[in-house]
Parts: sequence; structure tokens; C-alpha cells
Amino acid sequence: MKDYLIDTHAHIDMIDEPVEKIFERINAEKPDIIGLSCYIWNINTVLILGKMLREALPESIIILGG
Repeated sequence: MKDYLIDTHAHIDMIDEPVEKIFERINAEKPDIIGLSCYIWNINTVLILGKMLREALPESIIILGG
């Protein structure tokens, strides 16, 4: 059985933070997998951020959930 090393990072961002700043932080790390929490109060921001990330990081897997 192979051992796999997974390097993970968690970012906790606030709804009042500009989406561009959140994007810059995530994009700088060039992650393979991105998970975004979706709620009624942040869905518009999450969808905008998801689109920005998809364009910048087309090979990354983006997971949306709530």
C-alpha cells in the first residue's frame, strides 16, 4: 500500500472581504482541489469566486458545498 502526503491549507474568509482578495490568496497557492462553502448569504460571492478560479486554474477541481 502506498502512502500519500497531502498538503492542505484552510482559508477562512469573511463575506465583507473583497472577492478579489480572496481570489488572490487562493490563486497564489495554485491548489489542485478547492472547496468552497455555500450558504444563502454567500452564494453570489462563491459563484463569482468560482468562475474567477475556473478561468485562472482550469486544471483545479472546484467543489461547492454547504
